[in-house]
Amino acid sequence: MIQMLTHRDGITAPDELKGAALIIGFGRFGQVASQGLLARGFEISIIENDVDMIRAAADFGFLVHYGDGTRLDILHAAGAGRVGAVLVCVDDKEAAGRIVELVQSEFPMVKLFVRAWDRGHAIDLIHKGVAFQIRDTVESALVFGEAALRGLGVDERQAADITAEIRRRDAERLDLQAAAGIYAGRHLMTGNTPRPGPLTRPRRDRCLPWALSPCSIPFALRGGFSIDATCAPARGPLQWPRPRKRGTGAIGLCWRRPPSR
Repeated sequence: MIQMLTHRDGITAPDELKGAALIIGFGRFGQVASQGLLARGFEISIIENDVDMIRAAADFGFLVHYGDGTRLDILHAAGAGRVGAVLVCVDDKEAAGRIVELVQSEFPMVKLFVRAWDRGHAIDLIHKGVAFQIRDTVESALVFGEAALRGLGVDERQAADITAEIRRRDAERLDLQAAAGIYAGRHLMTGNTPRPGPLTRPRRDRCLPWALSPCSIPFALRGGFSIDATCAPARGPLQWPRPRKRGTGAIGLCWRRPPSR
């Protein structure tokens, strides 16, 4: 298949490629990822298994070789064992997982930078010990959200600070999920589901003058009531009356239970 394409369309298979890095997959993600390396002057090798994508890339000045990164012979021919880093930019998480396994098994000294399909895939890549992983939409979504904040009138500095905090929370949540499962760190997310306020008992402020024996005051205090002498019958300052009949004397007071907090 590769020989036929090479003869007919000028598409070349990898053969003893050399470079500082190997990019596997040259779609919308790989194209952007390559720009920093090329701008810095690094020599890179690129393989892609979509013929149309190879032709389109050639129109923009890229030399992309035809090859399937899930095949060990292609990885050898593409120079995976001679580069410092392999950038896995394919948009198929099963294929990405296969490439990661092959590189880690055959070229254990090579650093792996992997495009993650979603959060679960990112957690799996963390467990596999790749050098770096990132969900392919996370940074664009953060920038997009920050632009929306500015569009709604939020100060530019404040919008940037909010975005930085969300980025920090997302990274912390991902670490927690990698350690404790997908539902860990949910408190770090901000949702929009209405939440009921705290349940509180009705405040009892009405004043009920009760006949209270001095002997029962400690029990009332222990039960959470406060004693307010201002509601006592208007007989001047609060004074303990002389007991009548073995300490049964009573005074007019108001019990107030403090509101629940």
